Amino acid sequence: MKTKNILIALLDKSWPPQHSFVDGMLSEVIASEKDLSVRLYVSRAQNSGIYTRKYKKAVCLPVLWPRTGIYRFLNVTKLIVHLIRQLRKARNRGHKAIIFVRNEPLYLLVAAILKPYFNYHLVLQSSFPHEEYSGGLIKRSFAKSIYYIGGRRVDTVTGVTPQGVERIHKYCAHSVKGNYIPLLSDLPAFPKNLNLSVNDKTTTKFIYVGSHSAGRNLDIVLKAIIKASNFKTYASFKFVGCKKSELDAFLLIPGIADLINKDVISFISPVARSDIPQYLAESDIGLSLIPPRKVYYESSPTKLAEYLGAGLAVLSNVGIPMQEKFVNESKAGVLVDWSVDAIAEGIVMMCSNREAIDTWSRNGQVYAERHLQYSNYLPTFREILSLDD
Repeated sequence: MKTKNILIALLDKSWPPQHSFVDGMLSEVIASEKDLSVRLYVSRAQNSGIYTRKYKKAVCLPVLWPRTGIYRFLNVTKLIVHLIRQLRKARNRGHKAIIFVRNEPLYLLVAAILKPYFNYHLVLQSSFPHEEYSGGLIKRSFAKSIYYIGGRRVDTVTGVTPQGVERIHKYCAHSVKGNYIPLLSDLPAFPKNLNLSVNDKTTTKFIYVGSHSAGRNLDIVLKAIIKASNFKTYASFKFVGCKKSELDAFLLIPGIADLINKDVISFISPVARSDIPQYLAESDIGLSLIPPRKVYYESSPTKLAEYLGAGLAVLSNVGIPMQEKFVNESKAGVLVDWSVDAIAEGIVMMCSNREAIDTWSRNGQVYAERHLQYSNYLPTFREILSLDD
């Protein structure tokens, strides 16, 4: 009889812990394994209560304070108490414990402190270089110091891209570099008719879903749309997830208000994740345009995976390794340089070839089914967790 494994995941999330990796891998794929029980530790939401509850196929414990201010440090004590209780229970029952820390340095410190007293496998996953770009200099320096201290007791590191694995490994000198697991779509497929005749499609429908913050430099994309519209391109552009303050900034770009009035561009406020498949099903081409800045270099473009899974062709830019990999391997769209002229040319070119859009769409959907499902990465994750040793 196999030893029962207990996976204790310390997450940088609040209740409910909605996130593609948490939903797709932790709470569905790995939690379905018969030799594993999954516990998710997250921060409690305001007025949500701290009682244990079911989250998909995992157990979620929203017992931690919000990760802000002094509460970050209060969580250290609270987490130590809860983990000791869980680890003692696992040891008394003869279960193998695994602690999986996602992004949070203080949670890693707690796991590292307790490791000499309990026999468990410690995994650190980093999905973004927070210690390089989040917060001020003092906060970033503090995070790096904790990573170096706690990292000495990490057994395996992993990330969402090869670049991310290399970065986090430098803090964990004695660890094994586990493989990466990209951020993929956990959205259900929504019926999309890919067999409409070319004559049935008069307007090419583009969609962008995601962050509209200043760091995304969407002004470049919007200026490209303005330029493409000068070529009498029959296209519409829907931007989903735009806050009012962000829209106010976009309206300062000359020509945007006019395209909004002509229904060429529309901005949609943030929507529930459950509504996103419907928006994707009504579109032809997904815009996965990420500024090729150092902060985004190791990004795993979740929205690109969602577009491909929904049967959309994609317009993406070079400079983000994982994005280039997905588009080149899938043959599901076009890669352009990050510039107004290049993006505008890509828009015009894609709109002028409806047959190619249908081909790209089919290619993307086939690639997503074969390569962009969390179930494809189950053997990799089991190896990272040392489940089969």
